[in-house]
Amino acid sequence: MLDLLFSGILGRYPRLRFVSVESGVGWIQSWLEAADWQFVNSETRREHPEYDLLPSEYFKRQIYGCFWFECKGLESALDHPNDAVRNAARAALERIHASAAPAPRPPRVRLQRR
Repeated sequence: MLDLLFSGILGRYPRLRFVSVESGVGWIQSWLEAADWQFVNSETRREHPEYDLLPSEYFKRQIYGCFWFECKGLESALDHPNDAVRNAARAALERIHASAAPAPRPPRVRLQRR
């Protein structure tokens, strides 16, 4: 993933999308924070002025993640002392619950014999 973020591909092809499958999402926030720190503090923009965005911004624009087991981790983040972490966890859980709402029941059809 770092190779992808720092390769310049996402900047050259802004409509190209990627999905990280079966890797969870709990690691993404801290990982992107570290990538942004490295980008800024190693002066990557000086070496690559064509990089218009931070790694986290490219990720947000073009990369998706999926999960299937991490709701408990998000729920535990609601008790985190940092307001930003709590708010992000709350927003993520709200999006998860809204998107996971049960589908409406299909209308019942009465079949008639001929």
